[in-house]
Amino acid sequence: FHTFTVDSNGERGLLDVAFDPAFATNGFVYCYHTVPGTASSAAHNRVSRLHVNAAAPDISDGTDTDLLDLNDLSSATNHNGGGLHFGLDGELYISVGENADPSNSQSKTTLLGKILRMNADGSIPTDNPFYGDASFTGVYKLIWAAGLRNPFTFAVQPGTGRIFLNDVGSSPPQAREEINDGIGGSNYGWNLAEGIVATPPAVPFGTYRNPLFAYDHSSGACAIAGGAFYDPATAVYPTAYVGRYFYADLCGGWVHVFNLASSSSIDLLGGFNEPVDVQLGPDGLIYVLGHGDGTVWRITFTP
Repeated sequence: FHTFTVDSNGERGLLDVAFDPAFATNGFVYCYHTVPGTASSAAHNRVSRLHVNAAAPDISDGTDTDLLDLNDLSSATNHNGGGLHFGLDGELYISVGENADPSNSQSKTTLLGKILRMNADGSIPTDNPFYGDASFTGVYKLIWAAGLRNPFTFAVQPGTGRIFLNDVGSSPPQAREEINDGIGGSNYGWNLAEGIVATPPAVPFGTYRNPLFAYDHSSGACAIAGGAFYDPATAVYPTAYVGRYFYADLCGGWVHVFNLASSSSIDLLGGFNEPVDVQLGPDGLIYVLGHGDGTVWRITFTP
């Protein structure tokens, strides 16, 4: 469909793709990718908008538009985040890692370590939580939530628009992989707190919010790397799974199911090779992307 020239070192590259909610009529596709550094500029991540070729809809028409250039990246090639999803409000949400610098997550003058919210044309929504705060200037008014380490993926619940943020944890023993309730104006605490804490830290801006669920690195787990709400138009799995959250761990190689009502989780399936994304398909089935062996898995149900 389209080819980008990217910096693919470490966790950089083409990290996510999102279709415009009105794609059938406007033909817009959004991408998050890493722009290589040059002699005069540093490598950085970018949000671009592509347009389908009306005469040949399997390719873009080449009129890509750069909507947002994020802050310059350091020599660290990890913690880029990179999730893209449209909310039910029609706004584009963007998850951005802190580029392995924890101080970025609590700073008002960088987009790193944040969730951003923009209009589909790249402009800033005037109802963003910090839009009217004079201490946020220019592009930083895009900040919707803060205090995240590496929100590699996130998900929007069909029907309700609720957002779950999957934030990758640090190293043991304090490491906790988090499922966070995505609410505008929230600060999820990194690097002042990790996991569910009894005493909320004093964050420099926003309202501190504990994760809904967190797990440690026992049994080979290392990074929450994908999640999807099971709310299909027509349920294929038993009704007990409807409304629950399927999520995967990169090193654990498993998919678990989180019950929102009880805040508990059950083991569903193992054997995936480095899962990095979980999605609900239009057929009512859950799909898992395996980075380790370049596979796409489909989870079916046998009575």
